[in-house]
Amino acid sequence: VFRPKDAPRYVPAEITIIACWAVCLVDMFFIYWYCRRQNSQKATLRAQPGYVKLENQEFLDLTDRENPEFVYTL
Repeated sequence: VFRPKDAPRYVPAEITIIACWAVCLVDMFFIYWYCRRQNSQKATLRAQPGYVKLENQEFLDLTDRENPEFVYTL
């Protein structure tokens, strides 16, 4: 990225670094949005009148998507 012909300012390298940071920020905000969405969907599911918590649910080897009691920490 830091090629000698681009010295001394290395503009292509700076653009590449800024673009990578931008992609990381977009990814971070997407993950935050997705986790909040999952938390609210699971809260809605748990609030339904017919919802029954399974006994010993923590030992059932459920994934975060399968376990309605799992909440992402933000």
